[in-house]
Amino acid sequence: VCVFRFGDHLRPGITAALRELARGGRRLTVLSGDQTRAVRAVLDDAGLGEIEGIGSLSPDEKAEIVRQDTEASLFIGDGVND
Repeated sequence: VCVFRFGDHLRPGITAALRELARGGRRLTVLSGDQTRAVRAVLDDAGLGEIEGIGSLSPDEKAEIVRQDTEASLFIGDGVND
């Protein structure tokens, strides 16, 4: 029996940056084109389980969610499809 596991990892320094952004009660949400369960797994593995993760989104859907946010928003993309 052979098992392959593929997964994503956060870039170095991102975990600390997200924790810093979350200080003071800021609400953080990760919007991703990856499946929601993959987004959740990456956040949980990084110890960021309190951050909401929404997956299966196109770049246009992500942009629309940010546009509809009535609070101040910060949008950070990886430059590939954001």
